[in-house]
Amino acid sequence: MPARTPPEVHRLFEAAFNAGDLEAILALYEPDAVFIAGDRSLKSHEAIREFYRVSLASGARMKLETRAAVESSDGIALLHGAWCWVRRIRPQA
Repeated sequence: MPARTPPEVHRLFEAAFNAGDLEAILALYEPDAVFIAGDRSLKSHEAIREFYRVSLASGARMKLETRAAVESSDGIALLHGAWCWVRRIRPQA
């Protein structure tokens, strides 16, 4: 499901990440998107897929809060968010 508003992108991303849904994460990226990960620029869906494949394989979960959303008159949006890893606590046996 596509986002209807820029802040909705963060909600959809958080839900897809926490569900481990790699395809839903990638669907949020334009085909020519560039993803900056530390000092690396990932310039293809395949490179972005590999980055998230590793992250999702760890079982990590996240919390994402939209701090600001700015949209231009021609539909370009800039989102600023704060995120953190959420530790999964395993029940004791």
